[in-house]
Amino acid sequence: DVHETAAGALWNLAFNPGNALRIVEEGGVPALVHLCCSSVSKMARFMAALALAYMFDG
Repeated sequence: DVHETAAGALWNLAFNPGNALRIVEEGGVPALVHLCCSSVSKMARFMAALALAYMFDG
């Protein structure tokens, strides 16, 4: 599923603080929030939520 792949990639990138900042700067947060709210894939929603958690947990 493309949503799972995208959310998983952003989750992996978010482990690095520099990457997390870049995701925020490039507008990735609204896309991740949208995935959390609308994807039919539970795994995509889960990985998007994890990516957001890593980005904002510092």
